Amino acid sequence: MTINLSDNNPRIEYTVAQGVTQSAFVVPFEFFDDDDINVYVGSTLKTLTTHYTTADDSGNTQVHTSGTTGYIHFTAGNEVTGATGGTAVVITRDIDIDRVTDFPTSGPFDISSLNTELDRMIAISADIKDTAERALILQDYDTTQSLELPDAATRANKILSFTATGDATVSQSIGIFQGSDATVTTQDYLRHDLVKSTTAAQLNNVYIAMQDSPSGTLLTNTTYWALVVDAVSAATSATNAASSAATAEGHKNNAEAAQTAAETAQTNAETAYDDFDDRYLGAKASDPSVDNDGDALITGALYFNTTDGDMRVYNGSAWINVVSSLGNLANVVEDTTPQLGGTLDVNNQLVRFPDSTGATDNRLQLGSSQDMQLYHDGTTNKIDTSASQELHVNSDDVLFYDNSGTTRTAIVSAGSTMNFQLYDNTGTVRVFAVNGSSNEFHRSVSIQDENLIRFKEATSNGSNYVAFKAPAAITANVVWTLPDADGTSGQLLSTNGGGDLTWVDEQDSSALAFAIALG
Repeated sequence: MTINLSDNNPRIEYTVAQGVTQSAFVVPFEFFDDDDINVYVGSTLKTLTTHYTTADDSGNTQVHTSGTTGYIHFTAGNEVTGATGGTAVVITRDIDIDRVTDFPTSGPFDISSLNTELDRMIAISADIKDTAERALILQDYDTTQSLELPDAATRANKILSFTATGDATVSQSIGIFQGSDATVTTQDYLRHDLVKSTTAAQLNNVYIAMQDSPSGTLLTNTTYWALVVDAVSAATSATNAASSAATAEGHKNNAEAAQTAAETAQTNAETAYDDFDDRYLGAKASDPSVDNDGDALITGALYFNTTDGDMRVYNGSAWINVVSSLGNLANVVEDTTPQLGGTLDVNNQLVRFPDSTGATDNRLQLGSSQDMQLYHDGTTNKIDTSASQELHVNSDDVLFYDNSGTTRTAIVSAGSTMNFQLYDNTGTVRVFAVNGSSNEFHRSVSIQDENLIRFKEATSNGSNYVAFKAPAAITANVVWTLPDADGTSGQLLSTNGGGDLTWVDEQDSSALAFAIALG
């Protein structure tokens, strides 16, 4: 057997995965005796025969051959099961340094024994090399330094450290815990002693002596003592942490409640979407016979017809147009009693009625019994009211215009007085006006066909009157112009033959007769 030192690493490490159980492990390096092997599970050194055995094969049927690689097999009940994060299994070789063969001083060599002895020496060298590489050593390029340690008494309870030049030494002592004491100490302490305070303000704080401290020295005196464990702050932090944990728990509960609400909202949204998807079926080229889920159509379902550009609604038995391709209401023919849900805004458009050719068609009807109707019969614009009903126009001013916008008739309220005015064909000159209690004529007034101008007596006295009328035949127009002022008492109106009337004194009829008699 020949051992190649460069391939003879006397160490192998395995990791058994969490939850996995393994009993056999390969030993890839040569070993001579079974007790040349050290087996660790974690940091625990296992015992040959009790915990494991060696073999040449994975099936544990062949005894290990000295000087070869092999296997270790954990015994029943000692198999390795990986803990959380995995479990380390380390196998190393540690051969006792001794000679197993004593060669004669003369005569032939036992070549086989010599070869085995040399192999053991090489293996031992590899074991020493492995140990040396895991020791505290200097770098090759370091200058000469001393790693020699002080004697046991000097280094007892001290900390290993290094000098400024890198030599090994020991520094301060390791602190010795002396128990509890009040903040005002009750005994002497040595340097590096550790003391826990029992005083409330510093309760459970741990201090280390920076130098020898006499009794009565405050633990808070930084000349003598240094705080190494701040239990008071830790307790406060623990309280704050507990409060934060409670707050976090509250936030967690709120988050879970919010998640539940979100999930409920999602469910509701999905339900609402499904309801909407059943109600509005989207764009389709023709009338669908089922909804988007393949279920029966519901009354009121909608869809947009991409072929005609119409919006259609399902009335329970058939599809009908709701909106035309022009974007307007298609018709209300199917609805025999359409109603408005609010004020109708015509948006600067017209509401048109064709000519009314019947008794009630194409008319705007007002009142529960068709009390008032507005319509055009093809020739005349009409306002009809039911028998015995009046037409009231409630407004301060009522103006009537012709087609050119010129005022023809006006009923104007002036305070508490209502005026009525008629205008000529220019719309600028009033023909007749009722202003308060007086009537005014602004043009000539003609009384036709010998009709009368009557002046009636007081209503309290009766209904008699006096009147003027024209003769049945008149050869020429005659106009009498009244005088511009009232006459004196007893005067009479007299004409000059040209139509001008003046006031003249009444003549004595007897004197006139006498004058005529005298010639």
